[in-house]
Amino acid sequence: MFVQPEESTVSNAIRFLESLGSNPRSSADYAGAIAALPVSPRERQALLARDHVGLGLLLGGRDQMKCLVFSQEEIVQ
Repeated sequence: MFVQPEESTVSNAIRFLESLGSNPRSSADYAGAIAALPVSPRERQALLARDHVGLGLLLGGRDQMKCLVFSQEEIVQ
């Protein structure tokens, strides 16, 4: 059964991950920042373990994503 996560939890986790892109942290700072996040214990554990697949599933994301690229010639045929 799929349970939609709370919007605030998703937003908090996503905002944190976005901030890492512009403000990298040391391992100690990373763990401290995660400890202060208002997220569920399971999300916190996934973040600490750097488990992107587990975190994505906890946040209601897809378990797989595929990208297909076609050339213009393939589309016209």
